Amino acid sequence: GIVTLVGVVMTLSALAAGVVLEASFGLNEGPKPARGKTTPCGLEMMGYDAGLGVDALDISSPQWVFGTLSTAFYLVRRYPIEWAASALYSHVPEAKRTKVANYMLELLGTTAVLVVFAWG
Repeated sequence: GIVTLVGVVMTLSALAAGVVLEASFGLNEGPKPARGKTTPCGLEMMGYDAGLGVDALDISSPQWVFGTLSTAFYLVRRYPIEWAASALYSHVPEAKRTKVANYMLELLGTTAVLVVFAWG
């Protein structure tokens, strides 16, 4: 439906923005280091976060965490929670079932965060 179309368009827009940013990363720089790019250690010495020096497609990049969590929340909301809401609240109209499914996802997310922070 429309939500899937918007999700695909937003994903492609984010991918295009990442490609443009990666291509324009070195436009306003002075002379480049021997490797052609600032190293994470060099960024840390200048006072920046060393994670900025990691390529976006590198597995140690924080973008993987955000992308994975966003995709996981979408899939969990779209399939198991939608199924549970329709199974448990079949007598409720569709618009209300969507709200119930959103509340179920919110409860799951806040409980997970509470468990993570209480445990660690």
